[in-house]
Amino acid sequence: EGLNREGTYSEYLKQYAAESCPQKDVEIDVCNYTAGEDVAVYESYEGVEQALYTGDKSSVTWKVDVPEAGLYQVSLKYMTVESRGVAIERKLYVNGELPFEDAANITFGRLWKDGGDVRVDNQGNEIRPTQVEEYQWQTAFCRDDMGYETEPYKFYFEKGENTLTLETVNEPMVIGEIKLAAAVELDDYAEYSQKHNEAGKQPEDYVEIIQGEAATLRSEPSLYAKYDRSSPTTVPNSVTKTVLNYSGGDAWNSAGQWIEWDVEVPEDGYYNITIKGRQNYARGSVSSRSLYIDGKIPFQEVSVISFEYDNDWNMLTLSDDEGVPYEFYLEKG
Repeated sequence: EGLNREGTYSEYLKQYAAESCPQKDVEIDVCNYTAGEDVAVYESYEGVEQALYTGDKSSVTWKVDVPEAGLYQVSLKYMTVESRGVAIERKLYVNGELPFEDAANITFGRLWKDGGDVRVDNQGNEIRPTQVEEYQWQTAFCRDDMGYETEPYKFYFEKGENTLTLETVNEPMVIGEIKLAAAVELDDYAEYSQKHNEAGKQPEDYVEIIQGEAATLRSEPSLYAKYDRSSPTTVPNSVTKTVLNYSGGDAWNSAGQWIEWDVEVPEDGYYNITIKGRQNYARGSVSSRSLYIDGKIPFQEVSVISFEYDNDWNMLTLSDDEGVPYEFYLEKG
């Protein structure tokens, strides 16, 4: 902002500040494109009918009939394909023009997982598995991968016929769905609780511990399980052997990186969430994370969770300003 650059996303939003955000999504038939280079139509691809392969030199344009003018978010359902393993990058044009500078570099991430079980050498030290790419459908919004804009980008579309173009900067991918999505405001905790008011009770005496090193998916291969010998409170723990007991650390330092764990709960109801973590990297500062449950941030208050600097491991129960723990509604399974 202070550099007075032209073509920024902030300037773009100011230009359309008076425009509304329509509440209905607009679906785009991905295989019904008007112009395309280095693309191929799949009648069926990994369980999805009608998918579009876009190569590393592709450009594809769709006509979009927009029933109501306004600001929309753009979401893609996509799957990566075997290639160099780096992030996918696209330019996004609306009606033949880049809406703002950063629309020239929109990235879509890959999925990584452990390539096998943890092995143990002849000295009893655990050896972490190699990281391999996981190929499955994922849905993502076009957004700022640097993290300066926490919400997905909003694009203005006029009422009637518009065009949307995706041009490859880097890497191929298969697209199963594109839509102009309604920009929905997150509920606050009070609204979230009201929606689930009659949904279930909190199970009594239920505790499940999910080990940090037992993550199932991650956005980058560098976010693998690691070991810490500095504290006797880590589990598992050994002062003589290497045992994996946490994930993240100094590699988990850029906006947009994420780690995912699977959890199974015994019944519908409300659950508290406590995180054992340590932020000993940014002295005098905080590290911030967002919480997603089944791919969505449940309410505003957990869109930014702050971890203050401390050399010790701490238990942080997700709570309001008064210290009252949030109750997260989870379905059985």
